[in-house]
Amino acid sequence: MEVNSLAQIYAAKYLALENVVKVAEDLFHIMEISIKSDSLAKQESTKDFLVKVIELIDEVDTDYADKIAKSYLDKTLNQYLNVVVKKDKK
Repeated sequence: MEVNSLAQIYAAKYLALENVVKVAEDLFHIMEISIKSDSLAKQESTKDFLVKVIELIDEVDTDYADKIAKSYLDKTLNQYLNVVVKKDKK
């Protein structure tokens, strides 16, 4: 399946879901799996795919896309801070 077609399917799924936190968590999980198991080139492809999904959502509902992006960034920051705090406690 072509990447753009797959991105359109994901975008439609996430638009129908209407749950900012769930979408952000799903996107985060996809990227997290890629980081843990893929080459750097594949990670870049995954990142580009996720950006495409958000861009497609943005074309339909800018506010929703912005909220997803904010939630994703909040999750990323929280994960990072959790790692930093655990390292500081050692």
